[in-house]
Amino acid sequence: MFVSRFRWAVCQLDVLKNLRSKESILDALTKLPTDIFATYERILTNIPDRDKEFARTALALICSDTSEIPTAEILVAACLYNVPYGEIGIYKVETLHEICGCLIHLSKLRKLPLSCFNRQNEENVFNQVTLAHYTVKEYLFYPGTAQGPAKFFALSEEAVRHIDLNVIFNGLR
Repeated sequence: MFVSRFRWAVCQLDVLKNLRSKESILDALTKLPTDIFATYERILTNIPDRDKEFARTALALICSDTSEIPTAEILVAACLYNVPYGEIGIYKVETLHEICGCLIHLSKLRKLPLSCFNRQNEENVFNQVTLAHYTVKEYLFYPGTAQGPAKFFALSEEAVRHIDLNVIFNGLR
C-alpha cells in the first residue's frame, strides 16, 4: 500500500511539472485521481491522438517477454511502423519520454549494446527504457482497462504478440 501511495505522488508531480500555467496547475490539483490506476488512466487519456499509436506500441514492446529490445533508440525506431511518414523525424528517445512520462524510466547504458560493434558508435550515448513500476504493466493488462477511457492502451498477451509481429514484419519490409 505504501509503495502505491509513493508511486501515486511521483506521478502527480510528473504531471504537474509539465503544466505551464498557474490555472492548469490549480485545475489539475483540484482533479487529482484517487488511486494509481486512475492516475495511469489520466496520463494515457491525455496523450495527444497523433502520439497514441506510437505510445501504445512502445508500452507493448516494453511489456513483451519476447521482443528483448536492447536500447531505447531501437525501441523508438521499432515504434515508427504506424507513424505517418512525414512525422517520423519528430519521434526520438526524448519524445518517447515526454509522451509516456512517469510510465517509463530511461537510464543511460554503461556500455554499448552487443549489437553495436563499429567504431562510429563509440561516442554515442545509448539509453535503456523500462516500465517505471510494476503497476504500469498491471494496469495495462488489467481487464477493467479495456472497458474504460484508456481502452486503446489495454494490453493482452495476444495484443502484445500482434504488435511484436507487426514490428518484425514491417522491419523486414
